[in-house]
Amino acid sequence: GLKEGKPFGTEESRLAWFVGLGTIPIGVIGLLFKSAIKTSLRSLYVISASLIVLAVVLFIVERVAKQRRTLADLTLKDGLLIGAWQALALIPGSSRSGSAITGGLALGLRREDAARYSFLLSIPSTTLAGLLQLKDFFEATQRPETVMLVVGTVVSFIAGLAAISCMLAFVRSRSMLAFVVYRIVLGGLLIGLLQAGVLQP
Repeated sequence: GLKEGKPFGTEESRLAWFVGLGTIPIGVIGLLFKSAIKTSLRSLYVISASLIVLAVVLFIVERVAKQRRTLADLTLKDGLLIGAWQALALIPGSSRSGSAITGGLALGLRREDAARYSFLLSIPSTTLAGLLQLKDFFEATQRPETVMLVVGTVVSFIAGLAAISCMLAFVRSRSMLAFVVYRIVLGGLLIGLLQAGVLQP
């Protein structure tokens, strides 16, 4: 067995490694498909379909998932698989937290454990996204003042983590049904507005 102090010797160290490695999928896929994510996938039809399809997937997974495993049972393979689920958030209209939680539930994690791991995964992925935006900023010919950008980035980062934390605190003890209904209604509304010509794709 692994001894204390080894990379995978404690639950905390395992989680730290799993979170780091679980961030690789969203980072690699995000870089490979960066242009498509910013252009062709920005269609409101893609966003609407993403809202509805992932809501249905979440609903089914939560209903059939065993929800017996805890974070102590998490393996490296589980961490990478949940990281792959999180990468679905690169599709506009998807939810990073929702995708990661769905992946955790699909692997048999209890809702509260899937939510906790999703929150931990959000930290490096949110930081990575912020760094990529800073890269774009420094490459741009026209840009806002650096102070304003730094303040905006920090406030956005803190607000984002706070929002994720509040949402995950809610789903730890409650069904995800409210989010499923919200996504389906919003997706259906967008499709209706597109079909009526009120919105353009």
